[in-house]
Amino acid sequence: MTPAALLLGLTALTAAAERRYALVIGANEGDRDELPLRYAERDAERTADVLRDFAGVQPEDLVLLESPDAATVTRVLASLSHRAAADDAGLLFVYYSGHADAGSLHLGGTRLPLDQLTDQLRDTPADVKVLVVDACRAGELTRRKGAAPAEPFELDVQDRIDSQGLAIITSAAAGEDAQESEHLRGGVFTHHFLVGLQGAADTSGDRMVTLSESYRYGFHQTILTTSRAPVLQHPSYAYELSGRDDLVLTRLESPDAAASVVLEDEGQYIIFDDSFRDAEVVAELDVRQETRLYLQPGPYRVRWRVPHEVRETAVTLDVGEERFLSGADMAELPIGQTVRRGDLAQRRSALGFMLGGGFTAPWTPDTGTAPVGAAGFRLDLEPISVQARARGSQSTSNNAVLSMDQRVLGADLTLLRMLDVGRISPGIGLRGGADRVWQTFDTRGVAPDRVATLGRVSPVARVEVAVAARWVVGLEGGLSVLFAPSTGSTETTVAPELSLDLLTYAF
Repeated sequence: MTPAALLLGLTALTAAAERRYALVIGANEGDRDELPLRYAERDAERTADVLRDFAGVQPEDLVLLESPDAATVTRVLASLSHRAAADDAGLLFVYYSGHADAGSLHLGGTRLPLDQLTDQLRDTPADVKVLVVDACRAGELTRRKGAAPAEPFELDVQDRIDSQGLAIITSAAAGEDAQESEHLRGGVFTHHFLVGLQGAADTSGDRMVTLSESYRYGFHQTILTTSRAPVLQHPSYAYELSGRDDLVLTRLESPDAAASVVLEDEGQYIIFDDSFRDAEVVAELDVRQETRLYLQPGPYRVRWRVPHEVRETAVTLDVGEERFLSGADMAELPIGQTVRRGDLAQRRSALGFMLGGGFTAPWTPDTGTAPVGAAGFRLDLEPISVQARARGSQSTSNNAVLSMDQRVLGADLTLLRMLDVGRISPGIGLRGGADRVWQTFDTRGVAPDRVATLGRVSPVARVEVAVAARWVVGLEGGLSVLFAPSTGSTETTVAPELSLDLLTYAF
């Protein structure tokens, strides 16, 4: 069965009448020999927020457990089941993020058998029970959930679900790894599943997100995200449910205290919460048609990526506000920065051309500072930037008995590591090159012309300012160590350099 047909047998639930309960569990600590996770408890907090804000779960009907033991989970689930029976509940939603293996959840040194968990859910009298499990000891994208090699996590429940209405969704298929992302600061599947519930999965445009829509969206986005990692991840499901209609998880007509952004253009969007100092990612999604996403009011930064450019804008959303955004509303980001950050998925390099000039300190005593002109190209890659230049200078110096004309032609190669902060990019690097030097003398005595080749090595410091998406002004300083061959030995000279250049990108 395809994801498009997923769960098309769920009992219809009316939003006004049904009572919904949720148990949300996050456990960074598993068994003693398992490395702690970084984001399981954060994923649980985000899930609880989405269920409260958009899924109709009242705060008093939601229990969030962080780092519980197995006995606590069993006791709280039994209590929720009892309340669901008394209130004739329409839905019991259980979410877990943490360590697991093929037979149990690992909870702070204790274990909860999966058979026991699913049996408890099956016995709960709620109309529909949904269990979402983001657990494996996997993950490389970034960071794996757990550490030591073990049997792959698998929910062995496909043929054990009865007609009461139990749906189980797991973040990965049997034998695969469920991955955490440093970039998303959470589990990959959980992130996309929740973004789907906030509107990204509403492909029908009815401002309702069903369980099948959210699963289908999370499935495809998880595959897309992990396709850039060494290991693919395929979410999976198991269910047997009665009825003809799909289960509506979130209704987005008018969520209390929420705002919405409507993303009008196709492309990949990343939405950052700018209320945090390090601008946390709250949504990353691929848009193929106009998409409405519901968010809490506050300041956000929206980045839009298409194959050959990246644009960005800042927005502040007020309660109840509806903000429409298109690429035309955003400013194009500097091309070199987007490549160095890895933002352009279909562009791994940016080629530009440089033209500039500056000064170099005297190489020998009694000679003056020499002006230098340079031209070349720049190749930006994600880890480093490479500059290749041809350069030349001409200068004259005099003393009481001698006048010297000096011409220099040379070439050099520079490796730079740039750090992008807004439109300013400082960096450090190392340069190596060679120069051909011609010197002619005017003197009362005898001073034959000299021609020499010099080697040159220099540490480099650079600061760039992006004045437009394709134009950058750079200021660069270095301390050149020159190696000048002499009769039977090599003379070494140190000469500071300073230059200013203009860089324009070819695409």
